[in-house]
Order: sequence, then structure tokens, then C-alpha cells
Amino acid sequence: MKKMLIFIFFTISLVLNRAFALSIENITLKPENVLCVEDCNSIFIEVNCFGEGNISVFGSIISPIKAMNESFNFIDGKWVFEVKPYFFEIRPAQYVFSIFCSNGSETISQIVNFMVSTIRASIEHFSTPTYLGEQSEIRVSIIKDNVVLENWVDFNLKLGNSNWNKTTYFNPTNNLWVIKFDVPQTKGSYDVELSINFTIPSYPSRAIVFKKVLEVKEPLELSVSLNKREFLPNDLIKITVSASEKGEGIILKKDYFNFKIGDVSIDMEKISVTASGSSFIFEFNLPELSPGNYELEINFNYKNYSKILKELISYVVPISGKFLDLNNKGIPVEIKFFVDGVEKKKVSTDSSGYYSSYIAPGTYDIQFNFPQSSLLLYRVNLKNFDDPVRYYYLIKDVEGIKSAGFFVFEVSLPYSSAKIIMNYDESRIKNEKDLVIFKCSDWNTGSSTCNSNWEQVFGLIDTVKNSVVLETNSLSAYVIGESKLLDLQLTLDKEYYSPGKLVKLRGVVRDENKNFIPNVLINLSSDFGISKIAYTDSAGIFEIEFYAPPEGTYKLFVQASKKTYLTSNSSLILQVIRKKDIALILPDSIRIEQGSERIFEFSVVNTGEVEFNNISVSISGIPAEYLEYSSIIERISPGKEFKFPVKFKIPENATPTTSTLSFELKFDGLEKKQIIGFTILSKQNVTLIEKPGFQFSLPTAKIVFPEISEISYVLALGFLIVFLAFALKKFKKRKIKEREEIVNLLLDIKREIKKEKIEHPIQAFNLLVEREK
Repeated sequence: MKKMLIFIFFTISLVLNRAFALSIENITLKPENVLCVEDCNSIFIEVNCFGEGNISVFGSIISPIKAMNESFNFIDGKWVFEVKPYFFEIRPAQYVFSIFCSNGSETISQIVNFMVSTIRASIEHFSTPTYLGEQSEIRVSIIKDNVVLENWVDFNLKLGNSNWNKTTYFNPTNNLWVIKFDVPQTKGSYDVELSINFTIPSYPSRAIVFKKVLEVKEPLELSVSLNKREFLPNDLIKITVSASEKGEGIILKKDYFNFKIGDVSIDMEKISVTASGSSFIFEFNLPELSPGNYELEINFNYKNYSKILKELISYVVPISGKFLDLNNKGIPVEIKFFVDGVEKKKVSTDSSGYYSSYIAPGTYDIQFNFPQSSLLLYRVNLKNFDDPVRYYYLIKDVEGIKSAGFFVFEVSLPYSSAKIIMNYDESRIKNEKDLVIFKCSDWNTGSSTCNSNWEQVFGLIDTVKNSVVLETNSLSAYVIGESKLLDLQLTLDKEYYSPGKLVKLRGVVRDENKNFIPNVLINLSSDFGISKIAYTDSAGIFEIEFYAPPEGTYKLFVQASKKTYLTSNSSLILQVIRKKDIALILPDSIRIEQGSERIFEFSVVNTGEVEFNNISVSISGIPAEYLEYSSIIERISPGKEFKFPVKFKIPENATPTTSTLSFELKFDGLEKKQIIGFTILSKQNVTLIEKPGFQFSLPTAKIVFPEISEISYVLALGFLIVFLAFALKKFKKRKIKEREEIVNLLLDIKREIKKEKIEHPIQAFNLLVEREK
């Protein structure tokens, strides 16, 4: 029984001691071993440490090197330590790592082992260059820990960006891995990428990549070079040829070749061959062909190989011509030919203006540098260059332009566009800010005339360099200068007009030098809606007619314009006024005897276009008691006549005398006055007095007619003819010359009536009487 108790106590003690003792468990290596290819991987050691107290875990490599203890980190319930690649100085080797677990009072340890291995790979052979139709081969050496690795290797091959089929195997004879693949079907250089992947048990997967360049060639290589590429007909051409078969040089013979220039085959008997080192030179004279670009075709046949090479050669275009001024003197000109901005040829004229050279056919930008300007033609398809450009610089004004530079460009070459730089003479103009550019599209140099119109164009004007830059698609004559101002002078045929009457606007246009300008466009406008156009004649004169608008004050606007000239503007005031006037038809004199009373009718005619109201009438010159009349005429309409009766009452005791009467009207601020003679006769004198409205006096031979209609004009004329016939008969003894004067007087009076310069026929009669007297 006693022994039993002792056993139980001992067992419990062991269990309790076990429960509170330190322990290291669950040691794990990730990965199990280290594999160094180009570099080494890290290895992670994970462990559990159990026990009482504050536990810590640390450890270190103790073989094949000794390192200082380093602490583990507690992560996700485990103690973890990373053994980094810099610890693996010695390799390959078995590494021993000691793990310690401590709670401060007690420390326990445990040993763990892992292998650090090294793989070295190298390309021992790479088949390049290779030839079309062949295979390329890559041989790779792979060593692990100084032992050839024959397993656990996988290869991946890429050409360019594409995966490439291959055949792979290990050759134990030379302990090399062999990778074979078909080369591409096109010659050239290709980027090759070979990836080697290692999957060795208990080691991490690693890979190594090699990059190479594969050159694929043709089995037969043929190279050709020419002594030059620009030729004249019958020029000697030298063709240097070298050939190789898979890298081995070939001795060449004429029999291997055929040559063609364009469609012309070269006679092999006319070709000479000479050796020059590893190359051979073929020489022959070129056939007669016109200028242009041709293919030199070289056909090569050798064994089972056939090859055709083509080279571009040019039969050059002759460049020739001359630049002469209008006096047939040479102009210094430089011509440059460009391709993509690179100068290919430069030609200059000699002292007489002539130039000559040659150039290969093609598309060029051609620049002509003249003394006063530059011309650049873009994209000229050059097939011929036989004096294709003419250039003239003139000191010449154009109608309407004061010239600072006159340029003529005549070009027969085909071009897409052109750029012109023209230098002007600033001394010939007043203000550079007023510079304009005009172009004549159809210029005749021989007659120095523009067969089209001068049209304004726009360019970049540089007043510092005194130049103008212009882009264009066509060339002809250009002038740079100042436009002249048109001098416009206007006049109306009257000071003012009645409504509806014909208005005649006349004018003349001159230039700054007072020269008359023909064919100037005249535009008339106004503030009452009229619009008319006219052109000046050869003397620079124009006339525009229109009918006057209603009464008022208006403004006429006139613009004179002609291409190349500065437009001129002017204006006039047009006064339209309804005519206000009255005509008085009175006798020249009145004779009345003492003690008599007589009534005379004076005629007042409204010859204006306005109705008059409340016309004031006054008669002066004799005592007021001798007269009776109304002092107001209430109304007279336009064209109407008013009979104004005046009663004369002469007293018995009135003194016989001769004086004047003043008959005066006042209306609308106007006055009308007429003076007539007045005589008081004594009763002993005899006076013949006709019925009212008509008076005939022998001493004065004056006749007064009342207002008559237009038809009465004809009657009045008839009366005059009768009177003249009577006068001629009565005085037939007068000289013939005096009769002719009377006839001429009659004709003059008739003409005056027709011209409407006499307001009433009685005036013509009175004029006749006065002349007869």
C-alpha cells in the first residue's frame, strides 16, 4: 500500500512538472532549402515555444558560419525569423540553425538544418547567323552545386513577341541541354528570349532568362554598289558586285549576269569585268535614253540560286536658260533645288545672265534669288528645265498707284504653290503704313499692259526690312505702293428746285495730279431714298439726273471709286422749295383828263406753286383821294389770274402833270412792286381810251392785255404778225435793212416765247414796240 502511494505521488509530480516546463514544437522551414540562381531566396523559420512566464525566442546560424543571435517575431501565434540571402556567403553548404526558447529563468534550444544550393546556367552555343530554310540551335550548360543538372528543367522560347516552337533534349555526351527551332521565313534580325525554369523538389521554383539576337540571311548574298546614280546618255557606269554562298565568297563571271536599263538589255559582249579584291567591277556605256528615272536590273544565276537586284539611276535633266532685263542686260540670279529642306543643287548665272547645269528628275522645291526679290516654287515635278522662268523689275507707276516696286514673274514649270519675297523702295512713298499690294493676273510684258484688272492681294509687310512676303498659287505681275486719292468735284445746275422738277448733278473726277480719270464708278445716294450710279467719261465727267423730292432740305451723298484708287466721298445740300412769285400785268402809263373818272383792271397772276392769301395792295404816287381800290386780295391759287379794279377820280382842278404810280403787293414775306407812268391831261388834249382791259395810246403805243390762256399765245403771235404786216405796208419806203431788222425781231420774240423766258405775250409785244420806237 505504501509503495502504491509513492508511485502515485511520483506520477503526479512528473505530470505537473511537464505542464509547467518549457518546450519547442512545430518547427517549419519555408521553403525547405535555398536555391541561388542569379540571387538567393530568403528562408523563413517558424516555431512554437510553450511554457510559464515571459517567453522569448531567438536564434542564429552556427554552421558553416557563425552569426549573432537574433530575435524571432511573434506573428499570428507563431515565432518567425527570416534568414536573409546575405547570410549565405558560403554555398553550396549545409546550414545549421540553433533555436532558443527562454522564459527568463530557463532556456532550451533545438537544432534545424537546411541546404543552400547554387545553379549556374550559360549558353555555350547559339547558331547565328542562320540561313533561310535552316534551323538554329542553342546549347545550354546547367550546373547545380557543381553537378550537371539533367532533370527538373523546363524551357520557353520567344522570337519577338511570339512564343516559338522548339525541340529540347539533354545531350549526355557533352552534358548540355539542346534547344532547336526553325528560323523565320524572312531574312532579318530577330530578338530571341530563352527562359529556363527550375522545379527541383524541396527547393523553391526559380527561373533565369537569356536574350540574344538571331540574324537570318539568304543562303546567297549579293551586294551591289554604283560609281554614281546620275548619268548622261553614253556615260560609263561602273557596277561593283560581291557574292557569297553561306558566307563563302564566290568568284564571279559574266555568264552569271544579265543587265537591263529600263526595258533595254545590255549586250554582254560590251561589258568588261575586272576583279578588285573580293569584289568584281562590271563596266559598260549606258544606252541613249531620254531624261528620267530608270531601274538598273541585275539578274544573277548561280547553281540552284537565282536573284534579281534593282537599283534606281537617273538620266539627268539639263538645266539651262537666261535672265535678262528689259534692256537685254544680264541679271545675277541664284537657283537652288531642295528635297525635304535639304539643298541638292545650286546654279548661278554668269555675267551675261546665262546658266547651265543638270539635275536628276524628281520633285523639288526651287528657289530663285533675284536682286530685288526671291521666288520659291513648291513641289515642282521636274522633267524639263529649258529657260522656264522670266523675271523683270520695273520702275513704273500703275493707274491709281504710286509704285514702290513693280515685279513680273512668268513661270512655265508645274508647281503646287509659290512664296514671293519682294523688296520695295521706301523713298518712293510717303507713308509705309499705307502700302498696298496689287496683282495683275494677265500681264503682257511686251506691251507693258494689264489685260485683266489689278486686284488687291494681301501679304506680310515688314517695314523694317522693306519687304513683302506673299503666298500664292499663281504668278504674274505685282505692284507694291500707295493708292492715289480720287479728287471728286460736284455741282448742281440750280441753286434750288421745285418739287418734281428735273435735277441735274454734274461732276468731274481727277487724280492728285489733276489728271481726268475715266471709268470711275459714281454712286449717288441720299437721305430721301434715291440711289443711282454712273461712270465718268473719257474726260472724267459724269452727269446724273433725277426728279426733285417734296419740299425740304436734303443731303446728297456721292462716292467715287475705281480699283487701285482710294475711294473719295463727297456730299451736297439739295434745296427743294415751292416757287413763290406773282406777275403784275400793268400798262406802262395811264392818261386821264381833268374831271374824269375811269376804272382800270390790273392783272395779278400767281406764277408760283403756293397759294397766296390776304395779299396786301398799296398804290402810291398820286393823292389818295384820286383812287379807289381794295387793299386786300383774299386768295390767288397757283396759276390763276386775279382782276384787280382800280377807280381813278381826277378832280376838275387837278393840275395837269406827268408822274409815276407805284403798284406794290406784299405776300408771305415777299414784296412785288411795279412803276407805271401817270399823266393828268387838260380837257383840250385828245385821248383815245379803249374798253377796260385794253388801252391804246398814240403817243406811247402801249397795249395792255388781260390774262390769256396758252391757246391765246398763238393768237397773240398772229396779232403780232398782222401788226408787223401793217407796219411794213405803212412804212414800205423804209430801207430793206430796216425790214430785215423787224423780221429778225419777230423771230427773236417767237423764240423767246417758246423758251418760256417771257412770262406773258404782252411783254413780247411791249418789247417790240420799244424796239420800234
